[in-house]
Formats: sequence, structure tokens, C-alpha cells
Amino acid sequence: GVTVRTYDPAAIREAQRVLGDVVYYANDIYDAALNADALIVPTEWKEFRLPNWEVLKKIMHRLVVIDGRNIYNGSELASLGFAYHGIGQK
Repeated sequence: GVTVRTYDPAAIREAQRVLGDVVYYANDIYDAALNADALIVPTEWKEFRLPNWEVLKKIMHRLVVIDGRNIYNGSELASLGFAYHGIGQK
């Protein structure tokens, strides 16, 4: 099975209304990434632009980043041990 942990402070109420309790609603990006097999970032909001990658390395199960807006430096993340997949546009 899959457990989805989501964090979106702007849309949380609507997500809860639509999705109910089929997903876990995190308090921040780090709560969402806890024990995650992948971190999917589909937005370029300011608070997602500069996460603490060292913290994420410690709390994620697998170091996979899927960047839906290409806001991260893939080479930098690779040097930190992350598998980086940039799939969006700037």
C-alpha cells in the first residue's frame, strides 16, 4: 500500500473536504517528508524553495526528489545523495 502525506497550507481545507482522511495532512514540509520514499514538490512557493536538505536526508526513507517546477539544482541534490527528477518548467 501507499501512504500519502501532504502539505499545502493554502489548500488544506479544500483537500480535507474532497479527500477526507485517505491522506495524512502534514504540518510542514518536514512532517510531510518523514519516512517518505519520495518528496514530490509540485509548486514553486517560497517556503519550498530552500528546504534544509540535511534534515530531509535524515528523515526520509529514500532520497528521491521529484521537482514539478525545476526549482532545485539537480547536480547539487545529486552531490548530497538524492536521486533528482526535474519534470516541470521554470
